[in-house]
Amino acid sequence: GGEPNRTTLKGAQFVDVFQHYYTSIKAADITAKITGPSILNWDYTCNGCGGFTSGEAWLIDFINSYKATYSVKPPVDVWAIDVYPIDWLNTPNNDTVRLASYQGQSVLHSFVATQQLVNMRQYLDANGYASTPIWITEIALHVGYESWSYNPFPNLDPVLPYHWDNMSNYLNEVLDWLEANSAGKGIEKWFF
Repeated sequence: GGEPNRTTLKGAQFVDVFQHYYTSIKAADITAKITGPSILNWDYTCNGCGGFTSGEAWLIDFINSYKATYSVKPPVDVWAIDVYPIDWLNTPNNDTVRLASYQGQSVLHSFVATQQLVNMRQYLDANGYASTPIWITEIALHVGYESWSYNPFPNLDPVLPYHWDNMSNYLNEVLDWLEANSAGKGIEKWFF
């Protein structure tokens, strides 16, 4: 279930797939931890691309459809999320001048990333998953170069210079946030 909200697969269509693998895995190993599908972001999709269903909308559809089908919430041991503040228009990413647009505000890309985790946790806490941890199965940033060009379409070529300082700041800001907030937000693991 990697980033199912980027596909045409709806949450309701994933219910029986999840149930099949959940029961098969638990039958083989009752101690196995079952993660929910790793949605891409929570309420942020992307800037400068075709867009996709938000992770929030997809996950709510999955949970509600599962409850409607099986009369219980999905038996998830861990919720998974991939966090990428995808922004092809404000490059380089995490630049203090070329900020990301998020919920009507201009903010650093690192704020977009951490806010995905805050908002997901708030939803989980309010919907019966307060004790279920979050694993960040992927987290990174896309554009460290000044810009990019197609050569030829759809291949991307970076336009120099590379802004290592923005990338470093992003990593420091996100990692510092995770170190300070992961326990309180129920975030057990993260993978860059």
